[in-house]
Amino acid sequence: IFSQEIRFKDDNGNDFPVWNKSMIGEIGEIVAGKTPSTKNKDLWGGDIQFITPSDIKEQNKYQDTVNRYVVKTKRIRVLPKNTIVYTCVASIGKMCLSVKPCTTNQQINALIPNSDYSNEFIYYSLYYLTPKIKSTVSTTTLPIITKTDFSKFKINVPSSFKEQIKIANFLSSLDKKIELVNSQIDKTKEFKKGLLQQMFV
Repeated sequence: IFSQEIRFKDDNGNDFPVWNKSMIGEIGEIVAGKTPSTKNKDLWGGDIQFITPSDIKEQNKYQDTVNRYVVKTKRIRVLPKNTIVYTCVASIGKMCLSVKPCTTNQQINALIPNSDYSNEFIYYSLYYLTPKIKSTVSTTTLPIITKTDFSKFKINVPSSFKEQIKIANFLSSLDKKIELVNSQIDKTKEFKKGLLQQMFV
């Protein structure tokens, strides 16, 4: 799909316009995270999600739960829901879409796409680009992709918003099937475990 070997048609069966190559920094606003002072208890325990890399589970596309919450203040940049959250320090490439207003720590660069772009499509584009991003990181003790470097990576994006939506919906449907199969596998494992316990008691 992202090499455009597979293309979608519009509702009339016609070809969509050509794709454009854009830098991530041109697609939307990149916001570097920051951790509020842990010494100031008044900043913690609010209703704004505080996302860290440890909160992001690779099998989960949407980030609906976190370990900690912060209080909304003028010094804290609150990100809107559907923000793309991407880890750029240490465990590079873990990512998710926020489902609630949130903020992040300094190990994360958040991307808020402009209105011309589908957040879901850009999420999948970054997912596809992640191996390339990882390959550029030097093998240091603490791998890092700076905000500036992150903004310069390029991705191919359909110029038609409708094609972006079609692709995102298609990939989302595959994710739902994967989630269903994984759930069935987990249930089957539990069933097997129960049988084994009954057989060997």
